[in-house]
Order: sequence, then C-alpha cells, then structure tokens
Amino acid sequence: MKITKLLFLSLFAVLNTNAALSTNGTGFVTNFSSQVFYIGPGEILPPYANLSYVDLSGADLSGATLSNTWLSSANLTGANFTNATLSGIRSGRIIGIPAALPPDWQLLNGYLVGPTANLNDALLGGVDLSSADLTGVNIKNADLSGAILSNVNFSGATDMRADFSGADLYGANLDGAALEGAILDGVASGSITGTVAALPAGWLLTHGFLIGAGANLSGANLQGVDLSQANLTGVQSGGITGTPSDFPADWQLFNGYLIGPGADLSGADLSGADLTGLDLSNIILTDANLAGADVSGTWLDFQSKSELDLVAAYEAELATNYTLAEISDLRPGSSLIAVSNGTATIRFTIDVSTNLVDWTPATNTTSATLPADPEVQFFRFRM
Repeated sequence: MKITKLLFLSLFAVLNTNAALSTNGTGFVTNFSSQVFYIGPGEILPPYANLSYVDLSGADLSGATLSNTWLSSANLTGANFTNATLSGIRSGRIIGIPAALPPDWQLLNGYLVGPTANLNDALLGGVDLSSADLTGVNIKNADLSGAILSNVNFSGATDMRADFSGADLYGANLDGAALEGAILDGVASGSITGTVAALPAGWLLTHGFLIGAGANLSGANLQGVDLSQANLTGVQSGGITGTPSDFPADWQLFNGYLIGPGADLSGADLSGADLTGLDLSNIILTDANLAGADVSGTWLDFQSKSELDLVAAYEAELATNYTLAEISDLRPGSSLIAVSNGTATIRFTIDVSTNLVDWTPATNTTSATLPADPEVQFFRFRM
C-alpha cells in the first residue's frame, strides 16, 4: 500500500507542489527537488528522504519511521515526534521547537541529538550535552570544542574523528568508541568508563583519565597512575592529588603540578620548587610564580614562549645578592672563572718589561686546577 502511494506521489508533485499539511498534522509535502512525501502518524518514509527546508510545523509524525532522513533547516515548530524512529537522522539549523520528541532525544543548537543520530559536521562547540544518550552516533568532523560532555554515553560510536579540544568528558561512557583521529587538546576527563576501540597516537585511557599531549589534568586524582609511557607535552595541571606510580623521564609532581619538558605551567605556583637538573625545554610559564625556586642546572628554553617570567624571577632573586658585574668589580683586574665538574682552572702568564711600557711574556701560560665545590668562591694571588 505504501509503495503504491509513493508511485502516486511522483504525479502528485507535478500537480500540486504547494500542498500543505491539514490541521491534524497530516498531508503531503514537497521538497526543493519536487519530491513529494506523505506525512502522518506511523508513516514509514523512504530511507534518506530529504525534508530539508520543508515546513513541517504542526506535523504529526508520532510513531513514524524517519531513518536517515535529512531535516536540515526544516521548520519543526509544534511537530509531534512521539515514539518516532530517528536513527541516522541528519539535521542542523532547525527552525522552531517540536511539541514532542522520542525518549533520549533533544533539540540542541539547531540539531536533533539522540542515540544513533548522524551528527557529522555538526556545530556543537560549547554546547551543554551532559548526560545525553549518544550511543552509536556518527560525529565525524563535528565541532565539540569546549562542549560539556560529562556523563554522555558514547558507547558504540564508531567514528568520533571530531574536535573535542577543551571539552569536558568527565564520567563519559566510551565503551567501543573509536577516537582515532579525534582532536583532544585541552580535554578534561576523569571517571571515564568502558574500553575504547581506538585512540589518537600517543594517548592512553587509564584510571578513568584520557592522558596525552595537551590533556587537561587539573584537579585529577592520579594516585597510583603509571605515567611512564604517557606523552605529557603541553599538559595542563594544578590541583592534582595522589601520587602517580611512575613518571616519564625529567617529569615530577610538585604542589599539584606536573612539571617536565613542554609542560603548560601557566599561572602555576612553583614558589620554592626544587627544579634542579630538570629538562624544562619548551615549557609555558606565563604568570607562573617561581619565587625562591631552585633552577640551578636546569635546561630552559625561552624561544617563542612567555618563559621570560622565569628570567625576571631569577634576576629578582639575584638582585638581593651581588650581581655578576659587581663581583667583577670587587678588586681591580678581577675576572670571573668558569667552573666545570666541581673544579676551577686558573690560567695566567707572567710578562716582563724594562720600561713598564713594552711587555713580553717571560713564561708560557701557567695553569692551576682548584676544587670549587661551593656555589660561590673567591681566589686571590700573593707574592
């Protein structure tokens, strides 16, 4: 019966392309390609029916099947979707608010959001989707940057190559989710459940946390977490509790901050930190507090970063003592001597003159090696 109806519609489209729905929400509608569809409760629309830009205001689609239907820019004001099947539906820029939607479905930022929805290319940045049921969704190339995704059920989502930068995934269910190719910079997590099908290179899911380059681990409880294989470049931290069981080389935890090469320590309170001998190349120290921090022997790289704050703090500490220039001026002819491996090598040459104007070397260069264990020592010569 429904097949006969669809065959009839091709002729009806030519005769009446401006048909509208009746007051009870049923009737024929025409899309921009002059295809005609019957709208009514329990109707089964053909797969991939394109109802984009169609006026469905007041439509009764209760119990209808709209599998893989396109509803972009459709007017859904007052439309009734009670118990409708919306699997694979594509939307965006929806006009109006439906009167009713199936369980676990909602209209957010112009998109119909629910289990098995097709949200490829969706613009949902900064949107609150907390506790949404997104089982089996497709979100390839979607913008979810800064979105609140806490407690969202992503189980079975087979294509999550989306932009999650800065998103909050706390408590999300990622069982079977494929995140390979996803952008996770700045993503916050914790209490994540399930076993992921795939992750971007260099990322791991452990103890409920997504950990990788640029991850936001602020406030995380990392008690017993093995970070030895984690890529922590660009990681944001602060307020971390618990002690990880192991760290990558040159990394440590101080005052709730993960400190190591490439770390983002913007605004970090590192006052009094013992950073001796660490590799802190490519770190970000914008507005960090390094008062009293010991950075002796530390490898620092200030290129293209705001780590000049570190230099300012260190110079401020030196200002309370002698400056290098002042040390050089303590005695006439004073020189600074480099210390290597705990020893100072002093080299000098004795010159001779008969008129105190013309001088010639009386000996070859003479050297003496002296232990220099303290941080500062002064030497003098007596005759």
